[in-house]
Amino acid sequence: MFKAATPAAAGLLIKTIDNEDAPLAMRMDAAKTVIERVYGKATQPIDGSLDATLQIVMSDEARELMG
Repeated sequence: MFKAATPAAAGLLIKTIDNEDAPLAMRMDAAKTVIERVYGKATQPIDGSLDATLQIVMSDEARELMG
């Protein structure tokens, strides 16, 4: 049912973007939704330092294969 409504939802987003009488915030939200669906959300940089230790735990079978 939701897949069937996809063309109507996409059409509504486009109509909202093109509607000069709609509030700018609404038009921007619609444009952002379209861009995120087409290109994906923008990556968010991680601020700060990361101090972590990576630990790899191998099964006995994997250890045997590694020799």
